[in-house]
Amino acid sequence: MADTAKPSIQPTLPKNQSFPTSVIKVGAVLYRAISYVDEGKTVTGFEEWVVRTIRARRNSSMWLGRDVKKMGWDIPKMVNLVEKSAVTWGKLSSKTGDYGWRKYIPQSSRKQFTVGADLPWGFYTTKLAAIGRNRL
Repeated sequence: MADTAKPSIQPTLPKNQSFPTSVIKVGAVLYRAISYVDEGKTVTGFEEWVVRTIRARRNSSMWLGRDVKKMGWDIPKMVNLVEKSAVTWGKLSSKTGDYGWRKYIPQSSRKQFTVGADLPWGFYTTKLAAIGRNRL
């Protein structure tokens, strides 16, 4: 009997964008598009995420009391992203006009991924790529 292949009903999700190691640097900006319907109108906006630090994952230098580097293992470096919003970025002093990162950044405004891996789902390097891949 011949096998009849059934067409896939599930939509195919867009592929994650790659983020080469040569491009990653502190201060790089990534975008995520957000769309929703409000009273019959579609509203689209962007979230701006900034690379805050690139460093080894916390508590990754020791394993069972042994130094990981002496064992010959590689410690994975992580890219730490922070959402730039009113909660995380603002005026620091009431007397001077300095702006910067606030002391407390909530967990919902932080993301992390490994150096050399693809960007997390929904994150893109430009606004155009984010809006283009926002459609499912």
